[in-house]
Amino acid sequence: MANGTRDYDNVQILSDVDGTLELVTSPSQTLDVAGNNGETIWDNDQWAEYNGYYRKNQGGTKAAITQYAVWIAGRGYETDETTKKKLEKIRGNGTDTFKGVLKNMLRVKKVGGDSFAEIITSNNKPVESNGRNLINVKPMNAGTTRIVSNTAGIIIGYEQTSKGEKIGKRLEPWQVFHLSNDREGSEMHGISVYEGSTAMLDKIQQLDNDMTVVFHRYVMPFLIFKAKTDKEAELAKLSVSLTTGLNKGKGLVIPEKALDTADFKIPQFSTLNPLDWRQEWKSEAIKDLGMPELHMGNAGGTNEASSKMVAFTFEQPVADEQEDLEQQILYQLKVKLKLVAPLSIDDSVSEDENKDGNLSGEKKSEVKLTEAKKEGKNPSNSSVKKKL
Repeated sequence: MANGTRDYDNVQILSDVDGTLELVTSPSQTLDVAGNNGETIWDNDQWAEYNGYYRKNQGGTKAAITQYAVWIAGRGYETDETTKKKLEKIRGNGTDTFKGVLKNMLRVKKVGGDSFAEIITSNNKPVESNGRNLINVKPMNAGTTRIVSNTAGIIIGYEQTSKGEKIGKRLEPWQVFHLSNDREGSEMHGISVYEGSTAMLDKIQQLDNDMTVVFHRYVMPFLIFKAKTDKEAELAKLSVSLTTGLNKGKGLVIPEKALDTADFKIPQFSTLNPLDWRQEWKSEAIKDLGMPELHMGNAGGTNEASSKMVAFTFEQPVADEQEDLEQQILYQLKVKLKLVAPLSIDDSVSEDENKDGNLSGEKKSEVKLTEAKKEGKNPSNSSVKKKL
């Protein structure tokens, strides 16, 4: 339903009981693995569809993916002075920075499953230790980049395509900086975050389209005109006059007995609350991206304690993603660097604990340390007088 058409498949034939209700079955999915004969190629045929969801920001997913890239690489990197000067010369398409290239690739790999950038060296040979001959890293079109692997499933090259046909020269593996998202098993490609979210996003878009019509009908009700004639010429003339007047918001002058009108309205409270369903679907779609809504600036329905737990929980996948990216940069670009971690709430929590005490609820200001008095004899017998 990516083209925005309405889904009436289950209600086309109301008299067909079997056709009006479909049973939900468990989905099945096999892996895209290398073939046994010669080379295996993989083209991302769904790139345009997935990129459409992203570019149109359906369900707020564009904002979430953009924020994800900022969390991973937004604060830049740390490295030695020599490497830093070399990376500062990387310009991508001419106006990029190395940090910008990384954020671009992080977004694209989430959208399409894989992102690619051409590695350009000074001597047209594989990148040397410490990236000594590295000149540029230029992002490529993920929708036209083909992955080629051998029978063992090892990637042996990349090709540019146009309408499914190879164009230009095949690039060697060392010539392409390749990032994959959630690669599974022996597949040669990653998985788009949209692969399991399109049905949910289609529901959100369908609801938005329907609600646009509903709200518009409050301003411009759906009117039914009952003409006092059945002559086609007169009906056509009335139709033109009414349509023109209504579209331009102008008054109409018609004979008193020409026609009657009736409003067609949806009774109040006759339908489910669409906003609750929309929020639920949007939350599920955002969860599929791995980006908490809290980090999108939406803290509705949460308190301070739960917000801190969400922030703590999110720090681990961010650290894991940063480590993965650092390793890919080292292995593919031969550049050693450390991505700067996002700001943490540790300091804030420590400050709160200093004021409010530990998680048991005790405030430090209310805790009094007492020391037990030393007794020379058993305290339990200290008040017992011996009787003679």
